[in-house]
Amino acid sequence: MRKTTRGSLEDLIKRNKQEIMSNQEMINEIEKRLENKYSRKVYTQKEAQVKNII
Repeated sequence: MRKTTRGSLEDLIKRNKQEIMSNQEMINEIEKRLENKYSRKVYTQKEAQVKNII
């Protein structure tokens, strides 16, 4: 198996980024995942605060 060079890895990242930025559906899915992740984090923090009060 050929070892990936840093240059080709950076090219791959660049191509993937361009592909994602050109696809609005992918952008929407990523935003939705980030919102869900943030919501869970806030909920967990609030839940921990309530347990500390009790």
